[in-house]
Amino acid sequence: MTAAGIRTLPGLLRHWAQTRPDAVALREKKLGIWQRISFATYFERVGELALGLQAMGFGTGDILAVAGENSPEWLISDLAAQVLGGACTGIYPTNPWPEVRYILDHSRARIVVCGDQEQTDKVLQALAQPGGLPHLTAILCVDMKGMRSYRHPLLKPLDQVLAAGRALMAERRPALDAAIDALDPAGTAVIVYTSGTTGLPKGAMLSHAALILNARRMIARHGLDRIARSSLAYLPLCHVAEREFSTVMQLIDGATVSFAESIDTVLQDLREVEPNTFIGVPRIWEKLR
Repeated sequence: MTAAGIRTLPGLLRHWAQTRPDAVALREKKLGIWQRISFATYFERVGELALGLQAMGFGTGDILAVAGENSPEWLISDLAAQVLGGACTGIYPTNPWPEVRYILDHSRARIVVCGDQEQTDKVLQALAQPGGLPHLTAILCVDMKGMRSYRHPLLKPLDQVLAAGRALMAERRPALDAAIDALDPAGTAVIVYTSGTTGLPKGAMLSHAALILNARRMIARHGLDRIARSSLAYLPLCHVAEREFSTVMQLIDGATVSFAESIDTVLQDLREVEPNTFIGVPRIWEKLR
């Protein structure tokens, strides 16, 4: 059952999907009810999206960006890009379109996954500027609500790409496993953009090995390997703290991660989810007090 010795993030997810397929990996509240996603389903969705992205030409060394609130689709997109030898960078959902444009252009992102209409509109506005986004080949939207009239050639629903990957799964599953086995632990898995306080934001390139080593040390330092861990994801996933806590540490110890409905509902979500681990920043501790 141990995940020791596995050196890439998709490899860790596959481990839990094989050894604890029915264990709850993710929980998201929809219509007032906490919906559960098992490790087997989590890995299956990552594989489907990876195949869908591959059919669109995404591959080794390519960058995928995610602009949106925390959600299962955020993590699925993150890991799907990594399966193909690419990397993922996050964009704060509060960033205005000029900052969205800067990160997409600077990272040379080929595909951006947008959570909803608001995030999609920012990308479309960036595309409409002189010079546009020359590296971008697709905009995938999770929630297409309010976008029935949109006709941009780069825009398509994320569900459509997942369905395309699902149709390929029976034939391509062995190739997915081979791709995971071939991943280089020293390769870039995640790009985290700095705040830009000393100039324009800079993309910090973090490898599978570095992320996993740091997370293992955090788990050991705080004795988290001695408990069946659960946590609440509410800080932006584009920040390295939440990325480590809700993605990497979870993939090491097989924890359950629940997504807060919003930053304003954290207290209520904590009462409902009752996680046994929690990461906070000063503003959150002040709110709790």
